[in-house]
Amino acid sequence: MRHRSSHSWLESYQAATEAGAFMDAAGRAISRLVDLGVADEQVMSLARARIERHERRVIRGEVGPFPVPRLESGDLMLGDDEQGNRVLIDSNALTAHSLLIGGSGSGKSTLLSFIMIQLMGTIKATWSIDLRKRDLRRLRPLVKRKGVDLIVLPITRGRFNPLQLESGNPRQAIPRRVRSLATSLDLSPPAYRLFGDACWAEYERFGQIDGSGRVWPTLFDVYERVKRDDTAHPQVRAGLLDRLRGVLVGLGPEVLAWRQAWSAEHLASKDIVFEGGGVTESMAMLIVEPLVESRLSSALESGTSNRPLELLIAFEDAQSLLSSSQGGELRVLDEFAGLVRGAGIGLLFGAQSAHGVSQHLLANTATKLLGRVGNARDVATIGGAMGLTGEQVRWAMHSLVPGRFVCQAGDAAWRKPFALQVPRMRIESSLDDREIAASQRPLLRLPVEPAKEYLNWSPIERVEVRSKPSQRRRQGTNSVSGSSPTEITTISADTPTTPTASLSAEALRLLRSLRDAPGTPMSKLHTAASISRRALYRLRDELLGQGLITQTELSTSARGRPAVVLVLTALGRRVLGAQ
Repeated sequence: MRHRSSHSWLESYQAATEAGAFMDAAGRAISRLVDLGVADEQVMSLARARIERHERRVIRGEVGPFPVPRLESGDLMLGDDEQGNRVLIDSNALTAHSLLIGGSGSGKSTLLSFIMIQLMGTIKATWSIDLRKRDLRRLRPLVKRKGVDLIVLPITRGRFNPLQLESGNPRQAIPRRVRSLATSLDLSPPAYRLFGDACWAEYERFGQIDGSGRVWPTLFDVYERVKRDDTAHPQVRAGLLDRLRGVLVGLGPEVLAWRQAWSAEHLASKDIVFEGGGVTESMAMLIVEPLVESRLSSALESGTSNRPLELLIAFEDAQSLLSSSQGGELRVLDEFAGLVRGAGIGLLFGAQSAHGVSQHLLANTATKLLGRVGNARDVATIGGAMGLTGEQVRWAMHSLVPGRFVCQAGDAAWRKPFALQVPRMRIESSLDDREIAASQRPLLRLPVEPAKEYLNWSPIERVEVRSKPSQRRRQGTNSVSGSSPTEITTISADTPTTPTASLSAEALRLLRSLRDAPGTPMSKLHTAASISRRALYRLRDELLGQGLITQTELSTSARGRPAVVLVLTALGRRVLGAQ
């Protein structure tokens, strides 16, 4: 039977359709029959039932398929509901950890900034980890009005030691730290074992296993130990050295050469924005993850529970952090999210996609927020963790716009998912380098102890040649020409020390002869260098020991002994080039 609708019925039908009342498979079939004008009385009754259900939701103030949240008390505002009412929760609910998923342009950074501004100065400390962008540094002028001195710390300006541990049993803490560093370095299982053995050996050498040590080994020490390990598989050792060398070069001794570096305990009393500072994300996580792990480990070992929020650690983009290692193991922070709950520390993981988010983390983040994403699979994953209905999932796929989120609060008073609107924030302020440096002054007063032998470490072999004054010149008399030796300082890529040798004028003449007349046999070399035979053999032994020359044999005829030939090395050529 052809059904003729009134004008008011059509308006109600269109409003219900736009609100998603007909978005499921059955609803689409009903809507198609109504639109074609071939719906019978039974189909029309089904359509009217959906329209009436939608109108009842409108009367109750519900938007789409979500109810209006009953979160009207608390000290932390998440935003507004669709009716313009404030959504308030207890900030202590964040100690059960949070997950924020939103694609680029979804308003994820705005929501994170809105939360951090409220908590800075309210709780003991906040750590905002912004490894890719520089948005969170702009909060410094705003929170300064509250009396909060926000520290903006690029990783390249810090004083860190990833091998430094907090208090606790080292036999429990060292394996976690080694696994964390190996995951950040993305080591293969054989390289992981070699790296772990080297770390354990260095911890034992510095007395950290039995508690007798005062200072800590560094990654430079681990690098040197691996380099000297002749029993390791050559390819595994070379691969591990390449990974470590890349980190040591990228961060440099200014950041990593510290026996006693800034401790997580001291930093846990300050509001800090950690920035990548131009290094790769894996290098930055090599610094940040041990700091976070130290605080969580201390909270776990203290055995405290049900403490108010004291430290919120927010990751602006933790996509790489949430991914598993090569062996498929959980990241250390992912594991701690299930162990440390209600201990006064809250973790807030932000990411652009649910890809890589483990089921373990989904189960251990009480507060979840979903913004606009570019993949329907992400909506299904997070929606499943929130317990969204099919209609709510379809609404989230098509109706989320920048600044709008689907939220499930960790507050036990209301656990039903709801739609959340984040207030608009216009932060126009920017900071120059002078302001950034001024914010770091409180950190410069923290106790540190450098690893002095590595302060001039470089992966590139360097040679410095300079005149060395003779004893006669130091006594105020003129020295005889040629008696003042030349001091050669070799800075090697593989050693932290700088061995020094002295080259006399005879040695320099010999090196020049090898450069100008390569292949000259030793039987004729003393004449070319204008030195005696005895001096030639003495200088040969000295220069071989210093690595300036090598010795080889060259057959000049089919009969007789091969000629002994001295060859100038690359180091020897650089010494002559510096003259």
